[in-house]
Amino acid sequence: MSAMQSTIVSNIAGFGILAVVIYFTRQYQLFEWRLMFLLIFGIVESVAIAAYYSAVRESLSGATVFGYLLSQVIIVLVSFGLFNEWIYFDPTTIRGLANIASFFLTMFALYSYSGTLSVGRRWLGMITLSAMINAIANIAAKYFLKTGIPPFLYLFVEQIGLLVGGWIYVIGRGQGMKLSVKSWRIGLLQGLFAV
Repeated sequence: MSAMQSTIVSNIAGFGILAVVIYFTRQYQLFEWRLMFLLIFGIVESVAIAAYYSAVRESLSGATVFGYLLSQVIIVLVSFGLFNEWIYFDPTTIRGLANIASFFLTMFALYSYSGTLSVGRRWLGMITLSAMINAIANIAAKYFLKTGIPPFLYLFVEQIGLLVGGWIYVIGRGQGMKLSVKSWRIGLLQGLFAV
């Protein structure tokens, strides 16, 4: 079972759980045009997943550490300006000083770790693409949730996009979804715990 096939199976479980929650909370009545952006965004997020899995094939530890740090730095920098979150970095407060120190420690770790990697440009491109899309996904989630879209409805529509994007990727690679019962069970269990 490929990593993307596993992701699709776990997304099916998450989709099912969210569908039940949305049905019983009647959030399906709140459907609006902005959710179409989330659907498209879910498809784009599947590109980030594919890029991440591609980077993991070359260096698991590098993708895990470097991708996470890079994504966090991008999120902080964009939120700093876009959402006016500079107050979290106010050097006159203890919280601000702690956040500034954390940010610089993250930058230092990112810089020092990047010097120890022995991977090529393709890997760096894949992990950077994945980190950028993940950062944009976090920022988009914050924006859409601030505008009043219920969280479960947001996740539901995003899951649909992830499923569509994942199917396109798997079918495009000629893999299909013919998996063993054991693989389906493992993937569904992962999805239940992920939601």
